[in-house]
Amino acid sequence: MPAESAAIGPKRGPDHLAPRARTVEGDWRTGEKMSENGKKSGTENDRKWAPWYIYVVLIIGGNYVKQRFLEDAPVVINVIATVIVAAAIFVVITAVYRSIFTGRRRP
Repeated sequence: MPAESAAIGPKRGPDHLAPRARTVEGDWRTGEKMSENGKKSGTENDRKWAPWYIYVVLIIGGNYVKQRFLEDAPVVINVIATVIVAAAIFVVITAVYRSIFTGRRRP
């Protein structure tokens, strides 16, 4: 008999049956990823913000267009205009993105 039990595997104590705690990496039972604040990814919290590359591309494009109008402007005016353009684009992207996903949330 001892030879058979060795072939099956080592005996474990009751600790291996205890449920594992959730970690930042994810829920071990479902395989779902978890964010740092403990919410599952893919929930409504993840739909608050558009993907980063949308912000980057549109802000760079907006500043490129702005620069064509303010080529000879002083640096102070240019900096102020850049901040205003970036903030306005950020607000517009966020508002449009949130309005798109408002109706798609699950109850």
